[in-house]
Formats: sequence, C-alpha cells, structure tokens
Amino acid sequence: MTLHRNQRTKTTAADRALLLVPYQPSGRFSRWLVPCAVIVCVLAVLLAWGYQELQPLVSRERTFVIFVASSAGVFGTIVYVANFLSRSRSVAISGAAGIAAALCFLVTSQSLAGARAVRAGAPAGIVDNTRWRFTQGVQAPSSAGSARRAVSGWQLAVYWAIEATVFLALGGFAAICASREPFCERCGKRTSEEHWTRTVANVSRAGLNRMKTAMTIGDLVAPEPERLAARGRPVVFTATACPGCGELVVFAVTAPRVRGMFAIGGERELRKDLLLDPESEQALLAGLDDLEATAARQESNPASA
Repeated sequence: MTLHRNQRTKTTAADRALLLVPYQPSGRFSRWLVPCAVIVCVLAVLLAWGYQELQPLVSRERTFVIFVASSAGVFGTIVYVANFLSRSRSVAISGAAGIAAALCFLVTSQSLAGARAVRAGAPAGIVDNTRWRFTQGVQAPSSAGSARRAVSGWQLAVYWAIEATVFLALGGFAAICASREPFCERCGKRTSEEHWTRTVANVSRAGLNRMKTAMTIGDLVAPEPERLAARGRPVVFTATACPGCGELVVFAVTAPRVRGMFAIGGERELRKDLLLDPESEQALLAGLDDLEATAARQESNPASA
C-alpha cells in the first residue's frame, strides 16, 4: 500500500484544500472489555496493598511525594494497558472502567489503613474508624526525616482529597487515552505498522505554529513564511497503518523539544492521529516533496530565500 515516489505529482489547489480529519473512536467495544476490567480491578487491589505496606517505610516527606507519584504512575500504566488490550473504542465506557479501577484502589487502600488503625485501638465500624483516624491522626513522614509526625484534621482531609482526585482523574484519563488509539474496525487491529516517515528540515517557529493550527493539507505543508533560520528544527511526519488490511492509515507530526539554543530531549507532538485516505496521502506526500525542493533551493541559493 506504500505510495511510490514516482506516483506523486505536484500539489494542486484542490489537494491543498483537503481538510485534515482527526481519527474519532467508533464507540464500540469487544468481548474482552469485561475480563480486562476485572483484571485491572484485581491489579488495583494488589497495588493498593503494596501501597499501604510500603508507606510506613518511607521516612522523608520528599521521598513520600515521589512514592505517591510513582504509585499513581504505575496505576495509570496498568489502566492504560488493560484498556488498550480490551479493544474498547468507547470513551464513556473506558472512562467508567478506569474510574471503577481507581475506586477499587482507593477503597482497598482505606480499608487496609482502617485495619491498621484497629490494631492501634480504633473502633471497627467504618464511620467510627474514619472519625477516629481523622481525630487522632495518621503517622506521616516529616521534612527532616528523623521522626514521623501525626497528621490529622483538615490536613488529613486535604491529603485524602488530593489522593482520591489524583487516582480517579488518572484512572479515567488513562482509560480514555487508550480508547482513543486508532483502531481498524475491519480487521480489529491497532495502527501499529509504520507506513512511511518523512522529515522536513529547518522549520521555523512560525512554521511550527502554523502546523499546529493547520486545518488543511495546504496549511500543513505551506512554504515557510519567513527566511529559514539556522536554529530551525526538523519536523517528522510519521504515518502508521493497520498491519492486517492496511485500510486505516493515520499520521502524526512531531518536532524535538528545544529550549533556547539547545535540544532538551523528547518530542513535541504538533498533530496526532490525522486520517489519511489515498487522495489525502498523495496530496500530503506531494506537498512534502515541494517543501524539500524549496529547502534545497534555499540552501543552494540563500540570497533568493
């Protein structure tokens, strides 16, 4: 299905007017949704157990913040992978599954904390136990790390609220992101096969901003509005296709992250998951050829830039 270079022609006005259409999930889900949801809830319970068991071992406040953030990151990764494997394309259902997993984590975590409080003399009832912990406080790391301090009252309530918000938001967000990954409805596979990659060298800041807000292929591959600067960055166009039938093709546009004169690592995603039908693909590739030809002319004859 790869388009050969000799099949491309120069872009026409009709080509440049073609709209950039983002991929939209179909809203469907597969039979794997329920098993994956059960598995992620079980894993959330196990993660909550480890979370509670390791908390008393953290002695410094800064280390505790890193520990909580790392736990949330692991939880979000579990939710994302489970929803990705479930082949769910329903944003609402996936989001609900992620929030359910977060609730499993939070309920288990609070139950284990309540059980620890019972061993310390707290009443066994849920309401009385929570009130006791709220009044007596729980042991938390201090900034010095020499001794643990009791956190109670509004400070404990704020911590519980932040913890619940982080895990609920992360669970829902990770699940929704997984459901939005391009999925071929014809053969039931994700777009994991690289179709082609093209790099446009030395794109200016104005060019990056134009690409980020482009509505048509013509806007995306328009010539540079200003003279190419020495600090212009390369922009990579990457198309991926369904490995089964190759019918679903999407492309992304990325650029390296730069601060000042130096690259700081990683990529800045300008556009993601834009659909490519054969007509749009031919127009895009022809436009990229035009950009390469223009850049070559400017390099060979800087005075004309």
